Formats: sequence, structure tokens, C-alpha cells
Amino acid sequence: MPEVGGSGERLSLFALNYHRYLPEMGVPVGTSNGYPRFVRYRIPYAVRELMPDRATMDLPPTEFEKAYRDQLGEVGVDAIRQRLEQIADDAGDRRLVLMCFEKLELGSPCHRTAFGSWWAEQTGEPVVELGPIGGVRSAGDR
Repeated sequence: MPEVGGSGERLSLFALNYHRYLPEMGVPVGTSNGYPRFVRYRIPYAVRELMPDRATMDLPPTEFEKAYRDQLGEVGVDAIRQRLEQIADDAGDRRLVLMCFEKLELGSPCHRTAFGSWWAEQTGEPVVELGPIGGVRSAGDR
């Protein structure tokens, strides 16, 4: 059973690229190694535990996901959950939007989707991708 944070509500985790974020989606949380200079909103939180290390970033796509999952496994579910709960409690919002640069509709490999599948396997809790995937466009896309 998923842990319940200080507010008594479960975390709701979402994923998205920086370009598509809207404030009504939840709290923006950076998970990339760089800060997006092009955004016109504040990203008050970042989770270093979800940022791929430099060696992993340099791997070909076929090796990337395994190495990133190994990295997540070393950090562990409990440490990641604790950090996410800390952010949700601080922000006063249980909806966290985990963000990076990749545009999935362009077929880019992405650590946020690797994290989402790993998290669901480990916890039984989904990480819902809010953007279009693999060329499928969602309502409101330009």
C-alpha cells in the first residue's frame, strides 16, 4: 500500500517536459541536470536523486535505461519517496509534476519515462505522463 504523507493524502506523480507545463497541473519539480532558461515560471524544487549521472547520460539509448534503473535502485524507493513527500509537504500540494527537457512526441529517449515505469514496478503507483507520446498529440498541443 502506498505511504500517506503528512497531509493524509497520497502523492500524485505526473511527468512532462518543461515546454508544456501549466500551473494548474501541480508543483513543477526539476529532474534534469540543467535548468531551463526559456521558461517563464519558477521551478522551486529539484530532485537530484532522479537526475541521471553524467556517465549514464553519455550511454547509447539501448544501455541508458538499464543504467538509469540501476542508479535509481541504488538510491532506493524509500529515499526517493521521502524526498518527494518533503517537496509535497513544503509546497502544500500532493500533485508533483516531474519535469525534464525531452519531447516524447519526437521519440526522444527520456529518463522521466524510465523513472515512471521503474516507480510503478517498485511501488504499484503510476507516474502519469501529461504530454503527447510518440507522435500522438493531446488536446491543446500546438
